Amino acid sequence: MAVCFPYTHVDSRLRALAGQAEGFGRFAIGGLHGPVHHVTSLADDGPGSLREACRKKEPLWIVFEISGTIHLSSTLNVSSCKTIDGRGQRIKLTGKGLRLKECEHVIICNLEFEGGRGHDVDAIQIKPNSKHIWIDRCTLKDYSDGLLDIGKGSTDITVSRCHFSQHNKTMLIGADPSNIDDRCIRVTIHHCFLTGLDRDILGLDSGECICTIITLETGASMLFAPVLNHRFILSAIYMKQERRKWLSSIIQRRQLTRKRQQQAASYLKKTCS
Repeated sequence: MAVCFPYTHVDSRLRALAGQAEGFGRFAIGGLHGPVHHVTSLADDGPGSLREACRKKEPLWIVFEISGTIHLSSTLNVSSCKTIDGRGQRIKLTGKGLRLKECEHVIICNLEFEGGRGHDVDAIQIKPNSKHIWIDRCTLKDYSDGLLDIGKGSTDITVSRCHFSQHNKTMLIGADPSNIDDRCIRVTIHHCFLTGLDRDILGLDSGECICTIITLETGASMLFAPVLNHRFILSAIYMKQERRKWLSSIIQRRQLTRKRQQQAASYLKKTCS
């Protein structure tokens, strides 16, 4: 029987990738309506560089003519309506990461992120107020802060088929449970592989998150950091046998805590009315 890989049809044509995300980020079209822009240099900035392309205001479908490592001396800001398409090449970003700030319709596909250093340096930072974002088939590991940070009103985001490894704070969704803007966050995480992680895998402070089909091979001491003001749906996490009993107990405790919170809220409502 032939092996059927997921959405192989999108790789037959360059722009077929747009609009193929599943989940909350399904409306992300990236630079679908712009010209193809060719990155010809691995330099941090200047003619032909990725940074030069990402700062342009018009929609662009960014592709790479070369493979190699781009050493970022500062965080690279990505503007709206951009597709950063690493298919066909091997592109690694190191030193710093990407920031999606107040932008929409961004697709990031087939990039590697490794070795980011500095205060508050994330591989991919999506905040504030960004929407319709799709992170697909990327490899992220070994950053000073987090690998993926989503917050401050950013929403409608899908993270799919990514590999997270060699880290201790993998994903943070929602900057602060007291931040009202973060309660609108909607994120889908699916078909991701997590390995060699030391501590928190997913911190969900607020918003709505759906995780489905995640393969977990790790010694992490905490799968989910404390959560508030959220709706969380978890499905089909595959892990080593000794971690399954531990995860089951965590979920049961969270469900019990949530039930007690609902009972307390109901009691207060009755006594104060």
